[in-house]
Formats: sequence, C-alpha cells, structure tokens
Amino acid sequence: MIKMDEINELLRKVRESCDFKEVFRTRGIRITNKCIQKPLCYYCNYMNEDIYFTSVEEVISRALELKNSGVDRVTLVSGWLGYNNKLGVRYVKAIRDDSRFDDLRLSAAFGRLSKSSLLALKKAGLDQYGCNLEGVPEILVKIKGINDFEERINTLECAREVGLDISTGFIIGVGEDWKMFDRLLRNIKELDPCSIFMSPFEPYPNTPMENFPPSNLKRVIKAIAKTKLAFPEKIIGVRIIMQCKHLPREIVSLMIYAGANLIAPPPAFSDRSVKEFFEVLKTNAENLNILYNKLINEGVNNTDVTEFIDIVGNLNLV
Repeated sequence: MIKMDEINELLRKVRESCDFKEVFRTRGIRITNKCIQKPLCYYCNYMNEDIYFTSVEEVISRALELKNSGVDRVTLVSGWLGYNNKLGVRYVKAIRDDSRFDDLRLSAAFGRLSKSSLLALKKAGLDQYGCNLEGVPEILVKIKGINDFEERINTLECAREVGLDISTGFIIGVGEDWKMFDRLLRNIKELDPCSIFMSPFEPYPNTPMENFPPSNLKRVIKAIAKTKLAFPEKIIGVRIIMQCKHLPREIVSLMIYAGANLIAPPPAFSDRSVKEFFEVLKTNAENLNILYNKLINEGVNNTDVTEFIDIVGNLNLV
C-alpha cells in the first residue's frame, strides 16, 4: 500500500533537487504490427489485430499531421521483425529526404537489432533508437515468456557505438516490487540513455494478461518521482494509457510535477485532441506549485487514490 505521505516526500525532493525547463511532445507512428516474436508478449494487443503495413506515403502524411498538431519528436514503431530491419531504414530515409521534417527529431523502436542494422538506420538519418528493457529478467519471463534482457542491453550499447542517441524504458504495474524497480534503475543508469520512458500497464482483452489489474495513479506518480530523482538531468517520458483518454489536465500536470517532461497522449486521441492536450501542458512551474500546495492544504495525505483523483479533478488550473 503506497501512502500519500511517501509520495509527498518524493515530490518535495523532486522539486528541491531537479530543474524543470520544458515539456516535450511525442507520438509514435506504427509502420507495421507484424511481429515474429514467439510467443507474442502476453500483454500485447497485436495478437488481436490483422497484420498490416503502413505505406511510406501514409507515414509521411501522418508525420506532417503530427508536426502540425504540436509534436516535436516522432517515433517509428513496429513489431519485432528480426535483428535486421531493412523496412525501418526505408521509412527513416523517406522522412529525412523531405525538407519539411528538417527540424523534427526522429526516433525508432523496432526491438532488438544487429549493429549493422543500427548503423544503416543512423546513415539513413535516424537521431535516436529506443529499446525498452521493460522490466528486470524475472518480470520479462512473467510478461513475455522469454528473457531477452541481455539482448536488449546489447542493442542499446550497439546503438550508442554507431552514434545514435539511445532511450529505454519499462512497464509500471506488472508485478514488480520496489526493490526490483530500484535494480532496474541501476541497470538503466549503467546505459546512460538520454531519456527514460515508462508505460503504465493497461490490460487488453483477449490477451493472456487481460485480467491483470491496470496501474494505479499512486504507483505511477511514485515511479515517475523515483526515476526523476535517479536521473535529474534526463528526459522522463510517460505514455498516457487509453483508460485516461479523458484525463483531467490536473492529473497530467501532477505527472509533470512528479518529474515527467515527455508526454505521449493515447493513440485514441484525434489530432485535434492532441493539439488541445499539448496546450494543457503549457502549465508553468508557478501553477504546478499552486496545485501541489492546494493538494496538501486540502488534506490529500490521508486520502486513498479514488478521493485523491476526485480532489485533483475538481481543481482548475489555467
């Protein structure tokens, strides 16, 4: 049971020791949902979908829409297609050949790759490669059926060697305890990525983990704060889960207050919603301090998560 006193203490440490300059905006474009991983990850919704490939023209159009909606970094995403992903190189080159995207930061997440494939992506114009560790090895076996932890670390090390910035991340709320979480942060610290991205767990129907409970707010806020304290100079990203597609701006602001400075809205958001969503994230530090002080003054220390959400949802930040 996570106590609000514990979270408040973490938030206090974050505000005292970490510098907050800018909130970055990101979104992914899936080039294909094909995945040759066997078995498929137990939490993955790909098993419910027919296989498709997004055309280069569609990816270019989508990237332009996202840029116009306020996104300043785009990640190309696919299922695992093996250690040599030639398809990804084609999409990266197409975007980089278009001058409209000269100022767009381009990342990719294709899973474990060979060094030669990562070098090809770098030469095509990729800025950053992301490969999430997902969790410690014993958690990977639980949620994936395999332990590919060392392969993921090797992919990130190879990406750095060919000159790419690297990012990694993990899933929150899949059975890990806080000792496991701290161990994972130590593994990430050894990699020294430019950003760390976390995904609160969300169960999908018709998957082996469909009955596993989703992450709760208190666990997510604690994870954000602990990660920010471990990496005060790094970009800390959070994917907003589908269940939060109508998330009050105050909850998002609280995530920022806890240390998140890279926010990915849910895939269900329309481009118009994304633009409005990012307008919300222009909340400055002064308003966040008002939020925090109001929470403390209204006695949030002694409330459970349901009451906590109700209190925050009733606040009105400009």
